[in-house]
Amino acid sequence: MHGGGRSQRGRGGRLASILMAALLAASSLAMAEPDTATERDTARAYLDDRSPFLEKGAEPPGRSVPNPDGKGHRWEGATGWRTRHGEAVVRWSLGNPRDVTGARLPDGTRGDVEHVLDHGFRRRVTGARRWIYGTIDIRPNEVAFTDAPMQPAYTPPLPGDEPNLERRLAGDPAFLAALRDDRFAQATYIVLKDHEFVRLSDLGTWSCGDRQAARIVADLRGVGESYQDYFLRDDFPERWPDDRPRREAQLRQLIQALELAAAAEMPFDVPLWARFDGKTIETPEQAERAKQQMREVFERSKPLGDARLAALKAQLAEVQEPTGATVMTSLRGHLDRLGWRTVNPDDERRMGTEAMKAGLALLEDIKQLEALPPAAPGPWWKENPPPKFGMGAVATRRLAGLTPDERAVWLGLDARIAALAASGRVSQSQYDALRARDRAIRIRVGGYAKP
Repeated sequence: MHGGGRSQRGRGGRLASILMAALLAASSLAMAEPDTATERDTARAYLDDRSPFLEKGAEPPGRSVPNPDGKGHRWEGATGWRTRHGEAVVRWSLGNPRDVTGARLPDGTRGDVEHVLDHGFRRRVTGARRWIYGTIDIRPNEVAFTDAPMQPAYTPPLPGDEPNLERRLAGDPAFLAALRDDRFAQATYIVLKDHEFVRLSDLGTWSCGDRQAARIVADLRGVGESYQDYFLRDDFPERWPDDRPRREAQLRQLIQALELAAAAEMPFDVPLWARFDGKTIETPEQAERAKQQMREVFERSKPLGDARLAALKAQLAEVQEPTGATVMTSLRGHLDRLGWRTVNPDDERRMGTEAMKAGLALLEDIKQLEALPPAAPGPWWKENPPPKFGMGAVATRRLAGLTPDERAVWLGLDARIAALAASGRVSQSQYDALRARDRAIRIRVGGYAKP
C-alpha cells in the first residue's frame, strides 16, 4: 500500500508503458537502417505483414467508426498499410501517415522522414542539429517535406517552483557539455526516471516521470531530438552507484532464500483425499504415484535452481566490486557538484517520520470533526459519486509496533474523510483540503519506521 511516493507513482502504469513501447518500436522499425541482409529481410517481412501495399484508388482497409452507443469512435479493420506516390512510399497507422521513404526534401534530394508525437514530422541532418522538423505534402505522385520556419525551442522552467533539478541542470554549462555524449544522455534519462532527488541545502525533493525525464534529456541536449528518442529505453548496462547498498541487500536475501530451499528436505507427502494435479487422491497407489511425480519435478528443477543461485552470486560480486570510473559515476559527480543526490533510505525514513507527524495531526482534526452532529450531506456530495477505496497488500510486521493512531495513518485516512462528507459534517472545501493533506501524507508515510 505504501513504500515511498516515488516507487508508488513511478511503477503504477507499467502495462500502459509496455504497450506504448511496442507502439513506438513498431513506428520506428520501418525507419531503421538494418545492418545485415538478414535484418533487412526481417524488416521487409515485418512491413509486408503489418503494412501491406494498398493499390492506387483502393479504399483503406481500416477506418474509424462511431460506437453503437454514439459515444466516441473505435477503429475497425486493418491498422496499417502503405501507399506509393511516385518515388515515395508512405506508411500509415490508424489512418494517419507515420513515416515516408523517398520523400522529396527541400534541396531536391530524396530521403526519409518520420513522425514523432511531440513535434510532428522530421528529417535527419548533419551538423549541430540532428533533426529538422516540418510538414509533408502527400500528392498522388509525390510526397514533399518542407522545413518549418520555426524549429522547436526549449525554455527552462521559470523560478518559483522550488526545488527544481531540471532548472539547475539547464543552467550548468559543464553538465550540458557532458550531456552531448550519447551514453551520458542515456544514463541521465535512466537515473532521472527511476529516482527521486533531494537538494542538500534544504532537503527539498524533486522527481519526474518517464516521459518528462525523456523530454528533459532531449531538450537539454539541444540537437533537435524528440522525447521518443529516449522514452522507455531501459537497455543500459551500468547501475547507479547509490543503488548498490539496496541492491546488495536484495541479492543477499534472494541468495539466502535459495540456499535454504536447496538445503531443505522435501517431505513429498501426499495424504489421501488431497488434491493433486487437479485430481483427488483416493487410494495409496495414487498417493505413491503423486509422490514420485513430485520427486521427479524436484530433481528436474534442481539444475535450474543451481543456475539461478550461481547467477545471483555473480550479480552480487559485480555489485560489491564495481568497475572504475563510468558514465554513472561521472553523472553522480555532476549532481554532487550541484548540491543534489538521489533519495536514500535515511531520507525515506526522515520523510516518513515527518509524514507520520502530519498524519497524526490530520487524524486529530478528523476526530474533532467526527464529534460534530451529523447533517444532510450537501448537494455537491450527492452529485459526485464517492471515491472507491481499496486495500493493498500490507506487511503485518510493519504495523506490529505502531500505536492504533499510527496504524490508522499508515493505512490511510481517506475512508474516514469520505465518511465525514457523507454525514454532512464537512463542506466541499473542507473535504478537498482534508483529502489533499491525506494524499501528501500517504506519499511519504510508507518510509516511517518505529524508532
